[in-house]
Amino acid sequence: MRVSSELKNSCQKGLKSELLVAKYFRDQGYELISQRLRTPFAEIDLVMRNSCEVLLVEVKSLSNYDWLVFRVGLRQKIRLKRALIYIQTKFNLPVRFHLAAVTKGEEIEILADFLS
Repeated sequence: MRVSSELKNSCQKGLKSELLVAKYFRDQGYELISQRLRTPFAEIDLVMRNSCEVLLVEVKSLSNYDWLVFRVGLRQKIRLKRALIYIQTKFNLPVRFHLAAVTKGEEIEILADFLS
């Protein structure tokens, strides 16, 4: 089965966005623990950590920030919340969840504590 070029480009764009967001958080003192971590509930794009907390990040590639919060539907929010609870049991640190958007111009917008 051949992967369509549109799907392949979408995957490449998603990976590039994840790397940009990982660098953004590394520059703020976080360490990348895992990328595209699969839990029993959902896949987490980035798992970052510093000495004080663990940060889970869902990354979205957008042409602009309009409608960003609607890019994560209710069912996905429920799955991500369950994944957050699951991951909280694995660390002895507070766990937070952020939504990161990356535009075509590689601008990054962070919605902190997205699932709170």
